[in-house]
Amino acid sequence: MDIPDSEAVFRTCRRLLKPGGWFVFAITHPCFTGPDAQWLDATEQQAGRIVKGYFQERFWRSAGGGIRTRVGAYHRMLSTYLNALAAADFALERMVEPIATGKYAEQMPGYREVPSLAIIRAKAAELE
Repeated sequence: MDIPDSEAVFRTCRRLLKPGGWFVFAITHPCFTGPDAQWLDATEQQAGRIVKGYFQERFWRSAGGGIRTRVGAYHRMLSTYLNALAAADFALERMVEPIATGKYAEQMPGYREVPSLAIIRAKAAELE
């Protein structure tokens, strides 16, 4: 979620949803797509990912081109997202970490080994 205040987004979504309503969102997987993550050199069709700085939440810009070079991104730990959901009165219902397939897997074979996305469904708390 490449915005400065993800907690405000969660609070706003909770305010707009009826009790029991779902909030579903997809983010780049914070464990494997952080600012200092790098692919190992692939040999013999094996891929690996080195992750450094996972615990350092911060704004960053990619040096590799694309949207994250132009506008930047916000790295947060997975627990930060889940705890912010709970603080906004959501309950986690489901989380999916899909494996890459098709053209994406051909272009980025490492994402057959680690997920590039986290897809989360949370439920707005019922009124008491």
